[in-house]
Amino acid sequence: MIDIIACRHEWFDGGGYPNRLQGSAIPVFARMVAIAEWFDACTSDRLHASAISPHAALQQLYRQRNTRFQAELVEQFIQTLGVYPTGTLVELTTGEVGVVISQNRVRQLRPRIMVMLRSDKSHYKSNPIVDLFKQATDQSDNPLSIVRAIDPAQYGVETQQFFLSSVCSKLLGHFRGK
Repeated sequence: MIDIIACRHEWFDGGGYPNRLQGSAIPVFARMVAIAEWFDACTSDRLHASAISPHAALQQLYRQRNTRFQAELVEQFIQTLGVYPTGTLVELTTGEVGVVISQNRVRQLRPRIMVMLRSDKSHYKSNPIVDLFKQATDQSDNPLSIVRAIDPAQYGVETQQFFLSSVCSKLLGHFRGK
């Protein structure tokens, strides 16, 4: 445990601190904690920086594989969270805007989404849930999918609550042995 705490700021390429360790000289659990801690810092508001979306954080993380972070661990982290992590605000092919509320482990580009804004960007009174894995087309039989991730600030939508509830659910499931 002490090694993990002491080495969590070491970078895979040797650019970190306090000892400028690199590669396998950094304990594997410290390399894992470094990724999670970095992701948490990026997706949380801090005094010196505003939070970025989980999707944007994963993009940045991916660009840092084999520099700050070990590529295999980065890829496993992304596989665990999904291409569009829970809490990511997305635009659908219908023009509607929603937030990813859960992942599909088989088809990561087809998560479950709570639709928050209609195509004209007016709010739904009761937010419909769309499972992109089960529902491949819209009401007009056009393909239904995610067009892009959106910055939540663009629409004034708070998405952090969805991400946090997902993390809590996963942790509870882990401790219950599911």
